[in-house]
Amino acid sequence: MGLGSLLAWSLALSFPGAAQTAPGVGADILATMDRLAIKLPMDIAASDPVRMPLEELSRERCDQKAIATLGTELDKVGYRREAANAHVSYSETCGGHAPSLRAAAIILLRLTDYPKAATVASDLIKLQPFSDSGYYLRGAAYDRGGFPKKAIDDYITSIELFGNKEKIGSVAYYAMARNYEKLGQFCDAILPIETWVALNPTRNDTSQTRAVIAAYTAKGKCQVAATTSEEVFTLSRPSNVVKLPVTINGVRGNLVLDTGATFVSLKATFATRMLRRCPGRDCPALR
Repeated sequence: MGLGSLLAWSLALSFPGAAQTAPGVGADILATMDRLAIKLPMDIAASDPVRMPLEELSRERCDQKAIATLGTELDKVGYRREAANAHVSYSETCGGHAPSLRAAAIILLRLTDYPKAATVASDLIKLQPFSDSGYYLRGAAYDRGGFPKKAIDDYITSIELFGNKEKIGSVAYYAMARNYEKLGQFCDAILPIETWVALNPTRNDTSQTRAVIAAYTAKGKCQVAATTSEEVFTLSRPSNVVKLPVTINGVRGNLVLDTGATFVSLKATFATRMLRRCPGRDCPALR
């Protein structure tokens, strides 16, 4: 190698930017990567699925479709941390973007970076204080990160903010119960499961929910509420009909609540099963 060639090669190595360039990765893409706080190998940055959204973001720095595509492609090739960083930085530099923060929090939960996931979810809550998703994601981060009291508070808020309770899943209710269990509050753990059942007894009153309630009752040695006590729980009212799960003489069933009813009507099959458990005139159910 001649002296001139050696000098040129040495100079090239002395400039980091020159050493990191690759065909298809220009200064505009490098600047966009710097703005999004991501570092990628040049072969990854130069690949079409990643390079194209980076080019779009270099032209339109707040292109929402481009950041969504970039996050998806980085996730696919195994650069999940960079995908989360890109989403967070995009939101910070584009005036706040809830979908990006939501995507980042989900990725960070998968990476088990629970403190960072909680921080991102808190930013999402600031951006959308009346949306359930930020509270649920932060609750999940606290749950998995070992903060059960904080997790319970956020799960409760996420449930309250969920619009249509007819479409809500059981995940948050079971998560609340699990966190009460972590605190050793087994009797309190029963309430979320009972609330979930009360939303739709026909669908939710299952052998699983009964087993969970029975297990918590046994662990906490929970006292059964006296007949004169008052119990308040949330109920959905599809078509203005309220159904309640009940147990009469050990027989479980679902009854329609009618506060103005003079008589109580039971199906013959249910009444027969109930009376078999308690025959005779002294049966409490007949009083």
